[in-house]
Amino acid sequence: MTNLGAAFALLLAARTASAQVIAGSDFSVPSNFLWRGLTRVNRMSLQPSVFLGVKGSTSVLTAGAWAGIEPFRPDLAEFSSVGGGQRGLGEADFWIQWDWRYTRASTNLDLSLGGTVYTFHGDSSLGGRGSEWNTTELYAKARLSEIGPILTVLHLPRELPLALDLSTWFDLGPIHGWYA
Repeated sequence: MTNLGAAFALLLAARTASAQVIAGSDFSVPSNFLWRGLTRVNRMSLQPSVFLGVKGSTSVLTAGAWAGIEPFRPDLAEFSSVGGGQRGLGEADFWIQWDWRYTRASTNLDLSLGGTVYTFHGDSSLGGRGSEWNTTELYAKARLSEIGPILTVLHLPRELPLALDLSTWFDLGPIHGWYA
């Protein structure tokens, strides 16, 4: 948590006359919780999130937090972050991200660099995810959009709604590897 506090301090210290502070929040109530295509919780959960950032002319630096709260006690056979018969906070994640945009000839290149700390608060002995699942991921994303000039060179219609995306993550924890 001290690293996240330092990130917020840097966000506030980085504010210049041309930058603006941005903030937001969200609250979701999904009937089940899917993460990267895998069922993590197959009952309703509460998912609040908040973020704070500094926005400049071509870049944004943001940091935030997200939580997964299970208000009902699942059976031992159900997917759950807290564990069978338990309820409460299953997961709390903290992230920081830098986004940058470069525009030339109506083509946009968006780059993002960031990291997420995943913390789990369940009971592993009851089928939940405990602190042994805690991990940190670093990631990089690139997106080339509004690529009309490139499509023209390829003799394709400029109006095609195409974008090129590349994303990669590196897990620093138990998995300790790359994926894209």
